[in-house]
Amino acid sequence: MRACPVCGNNSNQTDLWNMSHIARCSVCGLGYVKQLPTLEELAAIYAADYWNGRKAYADYLADKVGTQLHFKHRIASLRKFSSGGELFEAGCAYGFFLELAQAYWTVKGIDF
Repeated sequence: MRACPVCGNNSNQTDLWNMSHIARCSVCGLGYVKQLPTLEELAAIYAADYWNGRKAYADYLADKVGTQLHFKHRIASLRKFSSGGELFEAGCAYGFFLELAQAYWTVKGIDF
């Protein structure tokens, strides 16, 4: 298992949400992936069929309206903690969340 990417702790991590591939740091509480995938593994996971019916989504692009309705609730929750500034989303897909969030924050995102 790798060390916590935030605080460097390398002991006493526990599985997060009963998922054996995600650890929770006993020092800072961060949840993180125990073993990072290789670039080849990422490419296989996020191939075109990931977004179009064979893996995680039936049709991610076609569900933009429904997805953004959910994101509006998430943004309302986040605004209780931060009403402005910068927001970075790791794993932003097509940027549907960032599109809404830019009304409140300066946004940036990254995805494979």
